[in-house]
Amino acid sequence: MKKKFTYLSYNFFHFKEVGGQELGIWGRVFSGGYVGDEQDPPKITEPPRNQNVRAGVIAAFYCEARGDPTPTIVWRKNGKRVSSTQSRYLVQDYPGGSMLRIEPVRAIRDDATYECVAENGVGDAVSAEAQLTVYENQNELTVVRHEGSSLERPRSAVGRHFG
Repeated sequence: MKKKFTYLSYNFFHFKEVGGQELGIWGRVFSGGYVGDEQDPPKITEPPRNQNVRAGVIAAFYCEARGDPTPTIVWRKNGKRVSSTQSRYLVQDYPGGSMLRIEPVRAIRDDATYECVAENGVGDAVSAEAQLTVYENQNELTVVRHEGSSLERPRSAVGRHFG
C-alpha cells in the first residue's frame, strides 16, 4: 500500500493512502523533512524448499515475497522461465506469493534447480532457489547380469518375484 505523507510541523506528519483515504496524524517519525512515496524493494519471506520426490507424483514449490508495490513472482527452471503453457507445469499466483506445481514429475526431465524471482521495480530483483531431486519408482527394479557373474538375490528383495 503506497502512503503519501506531508510534513505538517516539526513534530507531526499527516498521512494519506494513495487514493485520498485519511490514515491520520502521527507523531514525529524521524528527523528531516522528507516528503514522498514510501516504497520498499522486494524481499522473499518464504523461499521454496528442496524436495526429493518419486517419479509420477506431484511436486509443488511455494514462494512468498513482500514489498511496496507488491512484487510479481516468476519461476525459472535451470535459469529459463517456466510458463503455465507447458502442459505439466502450473503457476498459480496468490496474494503475496506464487506456487509452481509439476504434475506428473518425470525423472531426468524435472530433476533441476528451480528459482523464484520477485520483482517490483524498486531496487533489484531478488531470488531464492530450491533443488528438485526425482527418483524412479521403487517398485521398478532393473537387474543387470554381466556374462560370467553369478546372480544373487539381495536381502531387501526377499519375497519379490524376479522373472
